[in-house]
Amino acid sequence: MTAFIKKIAASKESEETQRYVGNLNGIEIKLTYYYKGDIVLRQISEHKLLYKTLKANNKEEAQKNAESSRRSLSGYAGFD
Repeated sequence: MTAFIKKIAASKESEETQRYVGNLNGIEIKLTYYYKGDIVLRQISEHKLLYKTLKANNKEEAQKNAESSRRSLSGYAGFD
């Protein structure tokens, strides 16, 4: 019964957000977690990097190079 009451109380909690920002080898990384209580509902990861990191000279080349990486990750569950 106690677990049931805790579950009801937890469902009334509002969604909260926690953001972490860092820099790793010149890549700016932002992780945002959306959660209720101790349950993570979703995570968003944003990365900002220089063209040369993707071995590109401009936006179009960078997008082309990034697309091949994105395709290789698309088979993982939860990856959009």
